Amino acid sequence: MSRFPHIAYLCEQGKRDELILEVSGMASMMGKTAEEVADGFLEAHKQAEENPDNPAFKEIAKIQRKASKFYQNEYLLDQERKK
Repeated sequence: MSRFPHIAYLCEQGKRDELILEVSGMASMMGKTAEEVADGFLEAHKQAEENPDNPAFKEIAKIQRKASKFYQNEYLLDQERKK
C-alpha cells in the first residue's frame, strides 16, 4: 500500500507522533528531521482545510480526504476483521 493514504489519515486525525515515525525514512533522504517533515504535512493539511474556496487547496483537500478514507476502509477495517 502507498504511504500517502496513511500519511493523510494521520494528518486528518492530528496524530503528530505517529506521523513523525511514518515519515522518518523519507525525512533523512530529504536532509530534514522527521519533525520538520511531519510538521510540513500537518501545515499543508491545515492550509487545505482552511482555504476551501481556493481552487488549488480545494483539490488538495479533496485528495487528502479520499486518501484518508481509503486508508480507513482498506487498512483499518481489514485489521479489525483479522481480530
